[in-house]
Amino acid sequence: MTPAPLARAAVIAAALAFAAPAAAGFLTGAQWLKLSAEEQAAYVAGVYDALVTYSTTTVEAEASAHYQTCAARARLTPESMAAGLKGDLGDDAKLLAEPAPGAFLNYIIKLCGKPQVR
Repeated sequence: MTPAPLARAAVIAAALAFAAPAAAGFLTGAQWLKLSAEEQAAYVAGVYDALVTYSTTTVEAEASAHYQTCAARARLTPESMAAGLKGDLGDDAKLLAEPAPGAFLNYIIKLCGKPQVR
């Protein structure tokens, strides 16, 4: 993957996670926790892929590159990202009620910081 898709994916995931209701196809954090470990990792891999794959603007491309670089440096795997998200969700009622992609975005921002975009 190139850096450009990461930024677009980050922006799209953020927009979708916060704008779309859970009923629109996203699992809530509580629903995601009920998945098996393999399913959790696969779901997180899909959210991450969307975050880093789709970009149409320079800002999105820069954000995508930021998260791709961070993930590579941290040697993140779907399993490690799922474990991180699981730890962040904990018993936080607000996060558990939100769409899981939004919670993932919060997790990846904590881990990598916000992208410095122009």
